[in-house]
Amino acid sequence: MNSKDLRQIQLALEDMGYDMLVALFLDKNEDLRRIRITFQTAFDKINGRFLKISTTLNAMSDTNRNMSFATIANNIGSDRTYLELVHTDRKYRGLGAASAIINLVEVYAKEQGTNLIYGDYCPFSLDQLFVGPNASKIEKELNDKAEKFYTNSGYTIVSFEDYKKDEKKHPDRLFAANDDDSDKVIYKKLTDTNSEYEKFNVEGKGNIYINKNVYKKYPKEEILKVISRNTEMKKGI
Repeated sequence: MNSKDLRQIQLALEDMGYDMLVALFLDKNEDLRRIRITFQTAFDKINGRFLKISTTLNAMSDTNRNMSFATIANNIGSDRTYLELVHTDRKYRGLGAASAIINLVEVYAKEQGTNLIYGDYCPFSLDQLFVGPNASKIEKELNDKAEKFYTNSGYTIVSFEDYKKDEKKHPDRLFAANDDDSDKVIYKKLTDTNSEYEKFNVEGKGNIYINKNVYKKYPKEEILKVISRNTEMKKGI
């Protein structure tokens, strides 16, 4: 295993020490990358119960920068997960980080008892200003890319107008009552089909998710051996 990939595993294990869930995936350059999963919980002090869990998934670069991220929210007891945002830094687009994250979102949501992921259709880049003579062209390109990304990931994109024409065709409560026909949402019903990730328990640390595309470069046994060896090293310190 090369030193750069080994470092990603070491950093993933360090992240787990800070009570994060982590995942490993192979980007399109066949570099090993890690995803950090962090949580925030909303607590109802009056009634003494948890209301909502907000989760952020960050794919990290070699220099510990955010390549791509997604944020989701789960209301306690709900069978739905709200996908708030998916974004990839301009420098890291085309490496498959967003796809790796969205696949992991589905795995995590399914574990929380979710049957449906839905969210507002947000095609625009966070770091792009639509000004100047090429603004409409750039906007269309980003719309087209977003549409391709979501449909290739198995999501349905539906406008409020189309939803109202045939509500029985889609899940209920996708739109608020005051939405207008300019709004669009995305959604995907989750099934028990094979996941792109496998989950393993690391003794004394927690769970790590490994994307099966990693095995194209490293056999599963080698990855688990490296994780185990580095965990034992940390124990001995």
